[in-house]
Amino acid sequence: IYINYSVNAVARQLRTELEESQAKVEESIEKWKNSEEYSNLLKISNGLPVEDYIASLEFEDLLAQLKDGKLSSYAVLKTYQIKALETTKKTNSVVAWILEADQMARDLDLLPKEERKQFHGIPISVKECFAVKNTHNNSGMIYFHTGKSTENSPTVQTCINLGAVPFCKTNIPQAMYSMECTNPLYGTTGNPHNPVREAGGSSGGEGSIIGGRGSILGLGSDIG
Repeated sequence: IYINYSVNAVARQLRTELEESQAKVEESIEKWKNSEEYSNLLKISNGLPVEDYIASLEFEDLLAQLKDGKLSSYAVLKTYQIKALETTKKTNSVVAWILEADQMARDLDLLPKEERKQFHGIPISVKECFAVKNTHNNSGMIYFHTGKSTENSPTVQTCINLGAVPFCKTNIPQAMYSMECTNPLYGTTGNPHNPVREAGGSSGGEGSIIGGRGSILGLGSDIG
């Protein structure tokens, strides 16, 4: 009984944290949609909402426009936050929003073109098991729910050093040792193409968000 109570309490805490951070993401998106930048981008979006136009770009084209300054890192971040929100509302793929992403994108936009790195401004989703500063990485297990990370894992930090912007964390099977993307802390992640199926494992959240076009690049892993 105590174990069930503890698991449910942690699950409620994580859900509350997710909802609070998501509200902040949605607020920042609304401000961006009312900004001068959004209005200017509408002039080149071929009649599409700006976020749909940006999300339609292939990776190489998107990266080229980011490096050249035709698109800002901030605009691309807002685009994929919008798309991730759309996907996770159907699939439960996002388990945390990385609020520091906004400032990271703003800082990247200040860099001169000659200093822009290989992944300049590309938003990336991150599998929950990777440590990202100020987020949990408990692998869906209460045993490992010991507080938020105080630093980034080497893999995440390498991506940041190359100019990428981690913006959300995605679900995993419990202990990442199952073919079903479900755990008692974050719940079950669905398949974006078929709601009666789930997303598999162990990088099920990454598969779901990228398959649903909620992220253009993500960090996953495999123990096999």
